[in-house]
Amino acid sequence: MERFKKRFKNINVRRKRISEEFTNSLLLDPCKNIPLGTWYSEDELREKADIHRSRLSKFGKSKINGEMLFVGPKGGIYKMSNDGKKKYV
Repeated sequence: MERFKKRFKNINVRRKRISEEFTNSLLLDPCKNIPLGTWYSEDELREKADIHRSRLSKFGKSKINGEMLFVGPKGGIYKMSNDGKKKYV
């Protein structure tokens, strides 16, 4: 039983460390996509939204759900349309 507990704890620690490394890599690169889906828990969605906001404030751009969003000169958030025009969201 003790061996099972140790192994189970090690797996959880490893998963947590991998999750933290992934979060840190998302914070450092605004071009990495942040996927959002209905299957994520509320805490996970909040964490991803916080990462997105921090990337917008730090880099002025962030990719979320496959769309690159930018911060405008007056602070508004926009995305580029196919014909090259800014579309504020």
